[in-house]
Amino acid sequence: MRAHGRGGSLLVVPSKTDVWRESVVQPVLYALVPPFSALAELMEEHVAEDPDRRWADALRRAVDGVAGLTAVDGATVISDQYEVLAFGAKIVRRDGSSLV
Repeated sequence: MRAHGRGGSLLVVPSKTDVWRESVVQPVLYALVPPFSALAELMEEHVAEDPDRRWADALRRAVDGVAGLTAVDGATVISDQYEVLAFGAKIVRRDGSSLV
């Protein structure tokens, strides 16, 4: 986010559920089906305490890719398991939720 200088919103949601969709304007214009899972796969792969350079470089590229999506107007939606589900999502109050 610092690299593109615009900031951004990152919405982290529970994995294996679509309940988060109730809190964003529908349709989600940039929903990713299947989810972008490169970051998730790298995190699963990382077991060693001392990561090798190739893994660290691949992780940096994946993080840069996700961070670049935050430059799009709206939030980038990522699961708690590091899968990118959507970007450019407009966050709204869920129907029936109380005002904050």
